[in-house]
This record gives sequence, structure tokens and C-alpha cells, in this order.
Amino acid sequence: MLNVIAVAAMAVAFTWRRRAPLLFLLLVGAAAAALSSGLTSAHATLVGFYCVTVPMFTVAAWQTRSRALAGLAFWIVGSIGVGIGGDEAVAGLAGGLVMSCLLWAAGRLWRSQRLLSERLREAHTLLAAEREDRERLAIASERARIARELHTEVAQAVVAMTVQAAAARAPAPDDPPVAIAAITAIEQTGRTALARMRDILGVLRAQHDLLQVRPQPGVGQLHTMLHRLRDGGRSIELHVEGDPTPLPSAIDLTAYRIIEAALAAADPRPHRDVTIVLRFSDNQVELEVTGSGLQLPARLRLTVRERAALCNGTVVAPRVDDVPRLLVRLPITVAEAVPA
Repeated sequence: MLNVIAVAAMAVAFTWRRRAPLLFLLLVGAAAAALSSGLTSAHATLVGFYCVTVPMFTVAAWQTRSRALAGLAFWIVGSIGVGIGGDEAVAGLAGGLVMSCLLWAAGRLWRSQRLLSERLREAHTLLAAEREDRERLAIASERARIARELHTEVAQAVVAMTVQAAAARAPAPDDPPVAIAAITAIEQTGRTALARMRDILGVLRAQHDLLQVRPQPGVGQLHTMLHRLRDGGRSIELHVEGDPTPLPSAIDLTAYRIIEAALAAADPRPHRDVTIVLRFSDNQVELEVTGSGLQLPARLRLTVRERAALCNGTVVAPRVDDVPRLLVRLPITVAEAVPA
């Protein structure tokens, strides 16, 4: 009856061995000592194997280093005491102790691997969250830059309207008073709108940025940019296909900025070449950037996607024969035509 109770106690303790490994070790050790003289040889082998393997591995795998060492020391001392008291053979006692130490080492190794996996999972979660935060910040930054450029274009249009209204008011003495009042209202509205636009630009502009007063760039300035990069040792080629036509300001600026961003992210080494192809058609302009020097980091893909989406364009970035390739199609619609 004592044997049955001891075995049942070890079986029940097995269910909460992870929550209290040292208590589990003490209970199994006490049960093993009680059973050392009462079991038959057939059961002694099975129960002895269980007592040697499971408690040592559990304590080593689920306890800190100090507690695991304390459990190992207790088990070694207890095993020696039980072995001497029970007249156990020295060879059997030594074998059991060696087995216990090996199981303890295996448990520590398993614990280290488990903790490493948990830390890697936590690091992966943090990196994913950080990557999402950086992407959101990059999107916000890019959209703010696009907004500044769009506001600059609108401000330039308002300046032109104001200048034209002022010029139209010059022969005012020969015009009816109503026309003079209307032209004056146009001029005043333009000046007010321009002032409001400057306020908006001041809010959007970063603290240390300078106000942009130069004209917005376009594909016409590509040769100047490429000449400057080539002087720095870069290997860049530009090909134009089709009939180049004046582009709407939004398309012109978007094409320039996409190429500028692609070249900024490219490999600057001289032996890494980049080829740019501009294809003009009646309804769209196509930008293709290829070469061994082209790199497509996440920030570049985000920038190109935001720029192209502004003009209802599409972006394709496949690899052709293991060579990076960036293809952007920007539609030219009638609504975006340059006003006369």
C-alpha cells in the first residue's frame, strides 16, 4: 500500500512540476527514498529511471541557476545517502549520479535555448513595431514635403494672378468704374491668398528649413543634376525615347523627384552603373531606372509610391535578370494641361 501511495504522489506532483520544480524534486526524492526498499526489482528499474531523469531535467529547465544548482546538490547528497543506507552497489550509484548530472546539463541547455527564443520573439515584435513607426514617420515626412511643393506651386499661380491683375489696372482711367473695382478686388484677393499661403508654408516648413524661392525643378533640369553626379565619379546614362513635350507642372516635378530619389539611394561606386530612360507618349510619360547600382530600399519604394500616387501613376519594381529595375508610369490628362 505504501508503494501505491508513493507512486500516486509522484504522478500527481508531475502535473505541477513547472510551477514548483524544487518542491517536485523534494517530493520525488522522498518518495524514492521510501520506495527504495519496498519495490520489486521489476518496478524498481522503471521508478528509478523516472526519479533520475524527470526531477533533474525539470529543476534545471525551469529554475534559475542558483536554485538549479541547489537542487542538483540536494539530489546528489540525497542519492548518496540513500545508496549507502540501502547497500546499493557503487557502480549503480555512480551511474545514477552521472545520469542525473547529464540530465541537469540537458535541462540547462534547453532552458537557455527557450529563453533565447523568447528574447528573439520579443526583439522581433519590437523591431516590427519600430519599423511600422518609422514607416509612418517617413510617410508623414514625405507627404509634408509634397504638400510644401504643392503649396509653392499654388503660391506661384497666385503671384501670377496678382501681377496680371495689377497690370490690367494700369489703363484704369479709360475703363468703367465697375471694371476697375473688379480688377482691384482680384488683386486684393490674390494678395490675401498669397499671404495665407505663406502662413501655411511657415507651418509646414521644418524649424530650420529655409523658404524655397527658386523655381520648382523638372525633367528639364535632369541634365544639370546628372552632370553634377558624373563629375563626382558616378556612372549614369540618360536616354529619351519618343517626342519630348512640355509636361504639366505636377507631372514634371514628380518625375524629377522620383529620379532624384532613385539616384540618391543608388550605389555611388564608379563601377556601379545606372541607366535612366524617359519614354514620352501622347497619354503618359514613363520613367525606367535600371542598372547594377540601383538599390530599392523601403524608404525609396515608399517615396516613389507616394509621389506616383499623387499623379495617379503606377509603380513597378521587378528584377530583370537579377538586375534591379524601377518603372513608373505617370498619366498625362487633359485636366493637367498647362494653361494658356
